[in-house]
Amino acid sequence: MLKHPCLILIPLQYGRSQRQLTVEGMSGIQRVLNRQFGGHTPIGETNSPPGVTSGGQWVDPDTGETVIDVCWMVKVAVDPDKLPLFRRIVKAIGFGLEQTAMYTEIGPPTVEILDVDGAEPPDKEQQSLFDEFKRLLDNEDQDGNSQAATG
Repeated sequence: MLKHPCLILIPLQYGRSQRQLTVEGMSGIQRVLNRQFGGHTPIGETNSPPGVTSGGQWVDPDTGETVIDVCWMVKVAVDPDKLPLFRRIVKAIGFGLEQTAMYTEIGPPTVEILDVDGAEPPDKEQQSLFDEFKRLLDNEDQDGNSQAATG
């Protein structure tokens, strides 16, 4: 079954109180996403290049002021029947972080999680590609650098 690719921007600072989201708070959000959807992938923070105001920006419709949010971007693959739950969880995260709104993207179901454990043995051409890939991986050190490049 194909899943929906969903993106959530999670503010790293509470809305009204301006407190920073703690490591424990972030860990709690991760546990919920893992438990409800089987996992998540952190994409990174919404930082801007040096010299540019950092974070995403939006105009508060009540005050007309520009609000700057640095957020943690997270991708989640969601089963079609769990989209209502996903939306409720995003709203709950936003409520807990004192937000007035939450940015999320929900794409059409295009995500496929491929089970490779117990897969069919590769044919001769595939085996040669797998062997080459394994050699490349074996030649990398723990920092992800090629041993040939580092000496």
